[in-house]
Parts: sequence; C-alpha cells; structure tokens
Amino acid sequence: MARRRWIDEADVGLALVTIFIAMSLLLPCYLFALHLGAAGCGETCESTTTWWTTLTFFAFDGILFAAVMPVYVLRAKRWERTWWIPAGGILLLAVGGLIAYLVIRIAIPTP
Repeated sequence: MARRRWIDEADVGLALVTIFIAMSLLLPCYLFALHLGAAGCGETCESTTTWWTTLTFFAFDGILFAAVMPVYVLRAKRWERTWWIPAGGILLLAVGGLIAYLVIRIAIPTP
C-alpha cells in the first residue's frame, strides 16, 4: 500500500512564495494601467499624483521583494520554518497596493 504524503510546511512556503512573486509582478502592472487611465483623461485628473503613487509602489515592491526572497531562500536551505516570510510579504504587498489604489482612485474623479 502506498504511503500518502501530506502537505508539509515546505510545500506551504513554496505555494506562498509563488503567490508573493505573482503579486509582486501583477500589482505594479495593475497600478500602472490605472495611471494610464488617469493620464488619458486630461486636466480633470491628477495624473502627476497617480504617476508618483505608481512609482512609489514600484520602489516599495522592489525593496520588499529584495528583502523577502533572500531571507526565504536562506531559511529554506537550512530547513527552517519559512511559511511566515512570504505570508508577511503578501500581507505587506496587499496593504501597500490597497493604499496606492485608494490614492489613485481619489486622484481620478468619478463622473
């Protein structure tokens, strides 16, 4: 009879780091698309605000990625618990993305 392998902490950490990488790539693209929408609406939108908000989030995302990934890899190599590192990165990305989204949405008036 074959032994069933259950999901362990390493699998959870790998799944979470995959979600973190996907969010690190997709959230800045989404915010940039929002900025392009603001840049195309003329004088009624604050496209300067959306541009600087987008750039600030790019920098935040890059710094967070540069902090989370090496710590995750170093701890994973030593077989230590790693699931909380990408989970914290996902949480910080979500909060930062929400703040950037709200600032951009405030800068774009709704009709």
